[in-house]
Amino acid sequence: TPGMQAFYQIDGATWSVIDRNETPHLDRMKKEGLSGTLIAEEPLFSPLLWTTIASGRPTIEHGIQGIRTRSDQAQVPRFWDIARAAGLSVGLYKWLVTWPPPSEGTAGFTVPAWLAGDAATHPSSLSWVKSLEFSRRTHRKKIEGDVSLLGLVKGGLVDGVRWSTILEGFSILVHDRWFDSGQDRTEIAQRRLRLRIDRDVFVHQVHVHQPDVATFSMYLTDALSHTHWSAENGRHVDEAY
Repeated sequence: TPGMQAFYQIDGATWSVIDRNETPHLDRMKKEGLSGTLIAEEPLFSPLLWTTIASGRPTIEHGIQGIRTRSDQAQVPRFWDIARAAGLSVGLYKWLVTWPPPSEGTAGFTVPAWLAGDAATHPSSLSWVKSLEFSRRTHRKKIEGDVSLLGLVKGGLVDGVRWSTILEGFSILVHDRWFDSGQDRTEIAQRRLRLRIDRDVFVHQVHVHQPDVATFSMYLTDALSHTHWSAENGRHVDEAY
């Protein structure tokens, strides 16, 4: 939207993979902006590193060290705290250490990342996104929090999930139940599906809330690099990028 500041976080992004693939959007950002190899602070815990990125402060100052940490444990302001203090609205989509989300009535939206302690979101109507994530397997009839598959579809349509994404989900369900796609391929398909769901919901929330500052985080590249880095000569990782 006009005037919105957008931040895109690609977890585990690797230049060697980007450089060997056709990634026109990433190539354009490299050309028009700055790029380099990140020298991360030890220990390499994601909550620690993402809070350093968000605050510009080292661990000894921001205080986030462990895995199970809360947003209100941060001892320094992060960029969204500064934006809110300036009266700006913020949309956070799966940035680490954003759980618990802000209270109802706060401008914008927040969907915490994968280390969240529960499925709470802001607004609360988006909690189905976290319930789906916690389920780990999208084909189950019942998802954590007793959300039915029909309820997930209904919630998805209300919150902007495209019909093409929903049809892809049903395709995975059918192939997993009636055809032998293989557990490995099904898992990869589910990971890609969850990213598409996140994309759809994020875009819809941006249009609904019109935030001044918004972030969208993608974990597919990191997740597949952990499990399929060398599988089929890196094909699955390349396709993720």
